[in-house]
Amino acid sequence: MSLNWYPGHMAKTRNRHQSMLKSIDVILWVVDARAPFSTLDPTLKKTFNNKPFLIVINKKDLVKVTYLDDVKTRLSAMDMPSIAISARKEKDVKALIKVAETMKSSRRKIGGLRLSVLGIPNTGKSTLINQLAKKKTQAVANTPGITKALRWVETGDVSILDTPGVLWPKIEDPIVGIKMAILGSIKDKIIPYAAALDFLFERLMSHPESKLSDLYPGLSALEITEKIAHEEGFKTAHSYDEMALTQRLLKGYREGEFGKVPLDD
Repeated sequence: MSLNWYPGHMAKTRNRHQSMLKSIDVILWVVDARAPFSTLDPTLKKTFNNKPFLIVINKKDLVKVTYLDDVKTRLSAMDMPSIAISARKEKDVKALIKVAETMKSSRRKIGGLRLSVLGIPNTGKSTLINQLAKKKTQAVANTPGITKALRWVETGDVSILDTPGVLWPKIEDPIVGIKMAILGSIKDKIIPYAAALDFLFERLMSHPESKLSDLYPGLSALEITEKIAHEEGFKTAHSYDEMALTQRLLKGYREGEFGKVPLDD
């Protein structure tokens, strides 16, 4: 089962970004630290035309440092330079800019650093741009598809090309699609919510960093779902609202409630 969710503005974004590469010094390619390889668009690099790029592993506070170190090592072996940040932290963003400055071509000596920010939806691009601009310039939400068009954000020393989140045209691996749905990178309705719930629970029940067993000691996955459904008011005498339960658990995972559990191995 492959997944197709490719709104028209995504294709336009790819084409327009490629046409603007001459005015960009470094591409910041943002991925989610909990699924850095599943959120790394495999078709995007070939559109860069050898322009310097930096993989920005965002939301680093939601996984362990040892996991991040392994991810950076694996990316380095793929000739992909990377830096791990939390886009909400000013010091992390300053460190990111310093790295990007070292990657700027010496051919363009006039003007400040010009960056573009790319990535799939909900990886934290808008949060990063807001921190770079030191003000709220863009709506931030845990919903894909908020940003619809390219635009320049001027911050003084740095100019940033803000882009809509872009997916690749066809996601061949359904597990990658499920991970994206769990992270909020594609609309939840694209993936059968039972599949997302099953995958997330299997991960939370087996991963050593999960807090689920501590929160609900001695209970099976089914017993935990029923207990949560009852506590949250989603359960009736004979059944529970599976969609409401799934949304509750997805929200909890996205906010780190269940521990520092990555989705990628």
